[in-house]
Amino acid sequence: MKNGKNNKIMNKEFVPLEIARELKEIGFDEECFAGFQLDHKNQMKLFFKPSQSKSLTKIATNVYGRYCHQNNHVIKAPLYQQVFRWFMERYNLVASISTWDDGTFHYSIKNLTGLIYDINCNHIGYFDSLEKVQDECIENLISLLKKDLEENAVTRN
Repeated sequence: MKNGKNNKIMNKEFVPLEIARELKEIGFDEECFAGFQLDHKNQMKLFFKPSQSKSLTKIATNVYGRYCHQNNHVIKAPLYQQVFRWFMERYNLVASISTWDDGTFHYSIKNLTGLIYDINCNHIGYFDSLEKVQDECIENLISLLKKDLEENAVTRN
């Protein structure tokens, strides 16, 4: 396959631009293999960072890093699993995506406190594709986090 075709196949592994923007707003700054940048037509496109080495052992240099000057010009495009892990490790919010017998998807979000899951579990929606349920779940995680940050900012003042 040509490189362009591989990129199109891989695009579905990365969050879309709208979600990437929201993640940047709430402080997501992890290393990513791809980012959104303006192309020659002044449109935002997903780009994979060019490799700085032909060696497979140096693949880690092929990322948009943390606290990087490029971050002013790039909106990082994380993999879906990076986003879910970030919410879990940083904010104790755990998302679970599963399917019903009819093949539709649904998700739940739990607040993880230590080793105990809170009883309140939000089962939300039915979706006909994995991409749709992942996007909706991340949007909900972002909303929950923003709400929590706003409430904590009010109580601190």
